Amino acid sequence: SGIFRQKVPGIKGSNDRPEMNFGMPHLDDGTVKQILQSAAAAQQRDILFLEVRNNLLRDERLQALRRFRLPHFKKVAKVLVGQPNDDYLQHLHEELLKEKQEKVFAEFQQKRQEHAELKLLE
Repeated sequence: SGIFRQKVPGIKGSNDRPEMNFGMPHLDDGTVKQILQSAAAAQQRDILFLEVRNNLLRDERLQALRRFRLPHFKKVAKVLVGQPNDDYLQHLHEELLKEKQEKVFAEFQQKRQEHAELKLLE
């Protein structure tokens, strides 16, 4: 994006809610965030709210969910802590291997097609 945070000594944030020190008033005061959240509530897209503290507090979570009252929104909350089980890891590795194989196969097909086109030109 080309926007960098200014390093200001003494200001501390957390990984959940870092301080916004961009030097741009609309980014720093949260105006842009509010506009994006309002726009997100009007679109039919998947949305993740990754603010751990607010998602664990009932009142904060209910306040965030009020924006998404339309019937096309499905509200799902999951809290995952710790190491995943072996079945999940096996499934994940299989999916990653499948994606990698598909990518390699596509590259192979493209190279094969380029090679065939070069032979036709000769």
